[in-house]
Amino acid sequence: MQNVENVGKGNYLLTIDYKNDNLKNDNNNNDDDDKSVNYPQYEPGHVLALEIQPHSKSETTEEAESPYQITEKTSKDLEKNDGWLRGPYTVGFGYGTDNTNTQSNENGTNDGFKLLIKEVGYKSHVLATSPPGTPVVFGGRFHVPIAEGIRSAAAAVEESTVDSGNDGENRGETKRVVMVSTGVGVGPCVGAIEELLTASSPSSDAETIDSIDLIASYRTREEISMASALEKLQKDSSGTSSNSETKKPHFYWKSVVTSEEGRLSSNGPESLRDNYLQSSSSLKSDTNSISAVSNTHYHIIGNGQLVSEWKKGLAKAGVPSARITVEAYFNHAAKPDSGAIDTICEAVLGLESNSESKDNAEREAALS
Repeated sequence: MQNVENVGKGNYLLTIDYKNDNLKNDNNNNDDDDKSVNYPQYEPGHVLALEIQPHSKSETTEEAESPYQITEKTSKDLEKNDGWLRGPYTVGFGYGTDNTNTQSNENGTNDGFKLLIKEVGYKSHVLATSPPGTPVVFGGRFHVPIAEGIRSAAAAVEESTVDSGNDGENRGETKRVVMVSTGVGVGPCVGAIEELLTASSPSSDAETIDSIDLIASYRTREEISMASALEKLQKDSSGTSSNSETKKPHFYWKSVVTSEEGRLSSNGPESLRDNYLQSSSSLKSDTNSISAVSNTHYHIIGNGQLVSEWKKGLAKAGVPSARITVEAYFNHAAKPDSGAIDTICEAVLGLESNSESKDNAEREAALS
């Protein structure tokens, strides 16, 4: 553990490093004495297993004992895992020698990753109060990274369009990305947005995506996290040149405090459409004509009920399944609210209708 930073009430950004001089060099002889290790490289959205041992009171900066009791399940897990706490976590940022995201630690010499966690129990409390230098064990690389999922979706939709004998219009390009997150789900979104904004190859996302919008939902105002990173990304993206060689997406984000404003779907489809789903980009005249159904990609991450409602609502509106990527952190068994599903569906269709009306008005103006 290199660093633990409090970035919002109960929210902590963990930085975990491993020295890249331990990485196996393919040019070396692979003899029995070679103790080097092939560490995995991580990208935003990868899921890994992380283990840590409970630290003693003297090893922490906390004077008080843990406010959380060790549950029976945690006790059994500790016994089965030789005294290590273990759980799955989603990577917020990855950095290292093999990553396109070149963010590194202060020394710039190590590989590693960052995780945004919520302190909700004994295990997360141990992680949140770990001093620098605390050893951790990690492994595995599961789930498709967010940016990779967006790229793959565009290819899948384009292939499906060709196979279905469509009218020839290229519906495979991703013109807009909308991300909806709850709680610490904002962490992987920040990393993925950074990756999409820094894509630079001629065939990269930067050549097709016009705008990226993030709707980050928090329970209370004090829990808002990653705001400074998001503000910087928004400022940097809004200052990009319109020249085709330097074209980059425009990024905007909005926070939702559910204890004050209610859930995204609680105020009806018009509110959801106009206050949140409508693109915030005023820098590009063609942004509002982007289809909310055919070339917008939706990534939903966080509370299981919200994820389920959005997945069903988007599908009901006609968004291709490949255009919807999701990850649920908890509350998996919660039954989705049918009213929320309808609200999401109607909001997306309303946005699509507005887009079509704008296109028709522009055509009529051009013919007159």
